[in-house]
Amino acid sequence: MQGIPLKNLVCVVHDSRLEVHNSTFADNHVTPLMVGDQASVVLGTSSVSSNIVFGRESLGGGMWVEGDANVRITNSSVRGNTAQGDGGGLVVLGNASVVIADGSRVSNNTASSYGGGVAAEGNSSISLTGGSSVSNNTALKGGGGGVYALYTAKVSISNSSVSNNTADMYGGGVAADGNSSISLTGGSRVSNNTATYGGGGVAAWDRSSVSLTGGSSVSNNTASSFGGGVAAFDSSSVSLIGGSSVSNNTAYRGEADLYAADSAVLTGINRAPPMVGA
Repeated sequence: MQGIPLKNLVCVVHDSRLEVHNSTFADNHVTPLMVGDQASVVLGTSSVSSNIVFGRESLGGGMWVEGDANVRITNSSVRGNTAQGDGGGLVVLGNASVVIADGSRVSNNTASSYGGGVAAEGNSSISLTGGSSVSNNTALKGGGGGVYALYTAKVSISNSSVSNNTADMYGGGVAADGNSSISLTGGSRVSNNTATYGGGGVAAWDRSSVSLTGGSSVSNNTASSFGGGVAAFDSSSVSLIGGSSVSNNTAYRGEADLYAADSAVLTGINRAPPMVGA
């Protein structure tokens, strides 16, 4: 499928393969691209934009991927979509996997709940790589303004950025919840994100883990309460390896860069004296 403006149309893919290039999914009032079972989809040089899904439990404003499906997004944009549940831009469920690559952009999406840009739940996985970005997304009443992972979901961010996202609760940029894991590698950046409570850049809770390796950084993020850069709770863990850093963050009620509570563990971190934003 190539060069088709898919406005006011919905594409549902199950147990098959589809490649979409130079096309647009826009202006729908349901999720326009739904992929399930063992389907495989490639979205190249295309746009998923300005779609809205209604209803309290509605998930994935631009894209819904579930089952054992896999999706690869290359040089494309997922922008300006809205979900009244999780995943303003896209949601990934079950054992499904999504790769966002080659300078793709997830931006200006809104979730009424968790994962303003991207939500990964269940045993799913999301990989953000190749200079791709998650930016200017909002989680209105939940965590993970840019990226949210729940249960045993896995999110990997390599040589990419998460910036200028906002969460009403925890994890303005990135949030890991319920035994999920998020890794940042290859100089990835989490910057200029904002959370109302803790973890302006990154938040981890309920036995989840976050690792930064290969010179990745969390910087210039803000939390209204504690952990402007990173906040960890409830037996979760955060590790910094290989020259990665957490710096120049702001918190108005607690430690500016790093905050840990409730048996959370911070490893590989040489902590500077606590800084509290004014």
